[in-house]
Amino acid sequence: MNKFFNQALEQSNLSMYRLSKNTGVPYSIINDLVQGKKNINHCEALVVARLAAGLHTTVYEIMNNYQILDKTEGMYRGIRYRWNADSTMILTLRDGKTTTTIDTGYRLDLPGRLTLYQAYTELLINDYLERKDFDQFVEKWSSQNE
Repeated sequence: MNKFFNQALEQSNLSMYRLSKNTGVPYSIINDLVQGKKNINHCEALVVARLAAGLHTTVYEIMNNYQILDKTEGMYRGIRYRWNADSTMILTLRDGKTTTTIDTGYRLDLPGRLTLYQAYTELLINDYLERKDFDQFVEKWSSQNE
């Protein structure tokens, strides 16, 4: 646990005591993070921000990976969608009575890329709708040419 925080601390060559003094974050919190007794993702935002600043890095670089999109739902172009985290991120689309599942093969777990997630969702839904339109065209064309 807290692998990225521990790596950043090690690379900084700062002691836990010095990091505590430089940031104002209590030594006991830093020690609990290093020992894995506390998950950095459950710390107050101000604590994580101070630690990141003290380590000359970003909040995103010291937090543990997590599936930021897990259980995220929405609608785009009339298609309901829901993200679910498994070993990879899975997008479930509901188009009327039709349900389609897309396993992206990716772990979308970097909060710093949150702005990309909506665009990625839209891209996958647009691709789904284009394939659906193409399949309907082929079906119609095939029935006309039989």
